[in-house]
Amino acid sequence: MRLRRIRYLNRLRRLQRVERVRYYQRLRQLKAYRVRFLRQMRQIRRRNRIQRRRYHLQYRRLRLARRRRRIMLSRVNYRRNRRSRRPRVPRTRISKPRFTYRTVNGRRVRYFYYKGQWRNYNTYWTRYLQSTYVQTRYINGRRIRYMYYGGRWRRYNANLWNAYKNRSRPAPSRPRFTYRTVNGQRVRFFYYNGQWRNYNQYWTQYIQRSYVQTRYVNGRRVKYMYYRGQWRPYNASVWYRYMISASPRPQRPRFTYRTVNGRRVRFFYYQGQWRNYNDYYSQYLQYSYVTTRRIGNRRVRLMYYGGRWRAYNATLWMRWLRRHSPRPAIPRARFQTRNGKKYIFFGGQWQPYSYQLWMNYVQNTYIKGVSIGTSQVRYMYYLGKWRPYNASLWNSYMNRLRNPRARPYRRGHYMYLHGRWVRYNAGRWNRWVKLNTAPQYTYQTQVVTQVVYQ
Repeated sequence: MRLRRIRYLNRLRRLQRVERVRYYQRLRQLKAYRVRFLRQMRQIRRRNRIQRRRYHLQYRRLRLARRRRRIMLSRVNYRRNRRSRRPRVPRTRISKPRFTYRTVNGRRVRYFYYKGQWRNYNTYWTRYLQSTYVQTRYINGRRIRYMYYGGRWRRYNANLWNAYKNRSRPAPSRPRFTYRTVNGQRVRFFYYNGQWRNYNQYWTQYIQRSYVQTRYVNGRRVKYMYYRGQWRPYNASVWYRYMISASPRPQRPRFTYRTVNGRRVRFFYYQGQWRNYNDYYSQYLQYSYVTTRRIGNRRVRLMYYGGRWRAYNATLWMRWLRRHSPRPAIPRARFQTRNGKKYIFFGGQWQPYSYQLWMNYVQNTYIKGVSIGTSQVRYMYYLGKWRPYNASLWNSYMNRLRNPRARPYRRGHYMYLHGRWVRYNAGRWNRWVKLNTAPQYTYQTQVVTQVVYQ
C-alpha cells in the first residue's frame, strides 16, 4: 500500500514538471508574437506620419494657390461692371427659440420666446416662421426673397414654402376629458369654450370648429382641414366621411328589473325616469340611433348601423329597428287543479276553466301592439314566435282552434301545445282533447271577437 502511494506521487511530480515546461514554452512564444507585432505597428505609424506630412504640404500649396487666384480675380472683378455681381445669399443659421410650458385652465400649454415676450405656441408659431424664415434682400435695386428651407437658405419658392408652413403649423390642441355621474350613470365630458361640455352632444361641433381653418395663401382664401395628423387642403368628401366616423356612438342606458304583477319585468333609464323595456326601448333606439348633424354647409341625417355611423337609409334602418325592437313576453298559460276541478289564470285572477275561456285567453293574449320606433305595430304570437300580424294566417289558426278535436300542429317529433313546441306524446294530446270535450268544459258556440292589445 505504501509502495503504491509512492509511485502515485512520483507520477504526479513528473506530470507537474511536464506541464510547467509547456507553460513556459507557450509564454516565450507569446512574447515573441508581441515583439513582432510592435515592430510592425512601429513601421505603420512611421509610414502614416510621413503620409500626413505629405498631405499637409500638398494642401498648404493648394490653399496658397487658391488665395493667389482669389486676389487675382478680385482685381479683375473690380474693373468689371458692378451690376453683374451675384446677390448675396443670407448665411446666418437660424437658432431655435426658447420653449417653456405653463398651466392654463388646469392644462399644460406650450409657449416660446418671441419679440421680447412669451407667446402661445399654437397661436404665434406660424407668424414666427413667416417673419424669421423668410428674408428680403435688395441687390442693385432689385428685391429678392430668400427662405430658410431644408437647413439652408435658398431662393423663395411659394409652393415649397406654403407646403412647409402647413406641415409646421401646430396640431389642434386636444381638450381635457373627465367623467361625471349624471342620473346615476357615468357620462364623459370635455373642456370646450370655457366650460365642461357633454362629449356626445358637443364633440362633433368641437371638431368642426378646431380641425377646419381658413387661411390666406398668396392673397387667396384657402380652406384647410386637419386630417390624419397633418394639415391638408380641404376636401369635402374626405371631411364628410371623417366627421361621420368621428361622431360618438350612442350611449348605452342603464337597465334594471322590477317585479310587476308577480312577474320579473325589465326597465331602463330614459328621459329622466325608468321606462318599461318592452314599451319604450324601440322609441329610445329611434331617437338615439338616428340623428341629424351639420357637416360643412349641409345638414346630414345619420344612423348608427353595424357599429358605426353611416348615411341614413330608410330600408336598412327599418329592417334593423324591427329586428332589435323588443317583442312582448312569450305568453305562458297557467293552470291549476283544485278539488278535481281545472282553473286557469286570466284577467288577473284564477277562473274556472272552460274551452270558451281558453279561446278568449288566446284571442286577447296572442295579439299585442309592439312599439317600432314611434309607431305601434300589431303582432301575433303564431306557432311559438312573435311576427307581424297577418289576418289570413291568424283566421286559419283560430278556425282550427275552434275545433277542440282537431289534430295538433306537428314538426317532426314535436307538437304545438299551450303556445310552445313540446315532444310529441299521443297520450298527452288525448288528455288535452278529453279535457276540452268534457261536459263541464264544453265549448259554447259564442266566440269573443273583441281584441285587447297594448
